[in-house]
Amino acid sequence: PFLQPELLNVLVDSHFTERNREGRLLAFLARFLYDKQPPVVVGLGLDEGTALVLEDSSYRVFGPEGKAVWVYRIQGPGLSQIGDPLNIPLVQRARLGPGKEGSWPLRFDGLLFEELQVLGGVIGPAG
Repeated sequence: PFLQPELLNVLVDSHFTERNREGRLLAFLARFLYDKQPPVVVGLGLDEGTALVLEDSSYRVFGPEGKAVWVYRIQGPGLSQIGDPLNIPLVQRARLGPGKEGSWPLRFDGLLFEELQVLGGVIGPAG
């Protein structure tokens, strides 16, 4: 059995902005979709000094001003074949700053998302 069901289909990366790990996290999410084929996969990028605390059915973000927890959601295939350039037609990204709180699992309809896409391994705005 999965020991942390609240993190089912969620991948976490730390020192996120400081080490420019957005591309890495998206590649991990795409590979997870390819291997496991869940309907949706979520990525959490935690900036240095931040924490996302899950308690009961809620979350709260802690950390210094200017830092954040970044939330990514992708659906559908990200890889057609291992070794091909990454293509993800729609990536949703939201910033959760210190003090942000809400229900867990995340209610994506309640977050302000930016829409991105990955074409040939390059991240850019959707559309």
